[in-house]
Amino acid sequence: MASWSVVGGNRPSPQFTSGSREHWYMFDDDLSTFWMGYQPASTNNSINIIFDEPILFYEFVFYARPSVYSGIISTQQRYRDVCLYLDNILANCTTSDRQTQVGEKITLSGGVVTPVTHIDLMFPFINAAVAELQILYKAKVQIFFRIFGILAP
Repeated sequence: MASWSVVGGNRPSPQFTSGSREHWYMFDDDLSTFWMGYQPASTNNSINIIFDEPILFYEFVFYARPSVYSGIISTQQRYRDVCLYLDNILANCTTSDRQTQVGEKITLSGGVVTPVTHIDLMFPFINAAVAELQILYKAKVQIFFRIFGILAP
């Protein structure tokens, strides 16, 4: 149905935390594990999803990383100006002054429900850190054309 990839590799965990922080942790239903892109980021980190067939896209949900420090996110820039692209067209971004809490749910939508096959989430300037990722969509999209008064799929 779909394939996905990340750009940015992963930053192995320092000794004071556990886990390898690989990209598949975004799909393990565990907010205490997360993907962290390589630091320093040599390229914009991103999450890229390509569906085999068009889907009706509703929203992209991701969760901020858990904290290994004192219950705060020390690098707020990580969640600022994060942009959602639908079929390579900018759809929405987080604000440039966003204040994100540990484990916070962050939701981006395209505004209007639209058929798409390609979804990208781009993290500018700094490495990404995502605990969980969800895409809300309807899987089967049928597009009908009206040709000479006949409705045809």
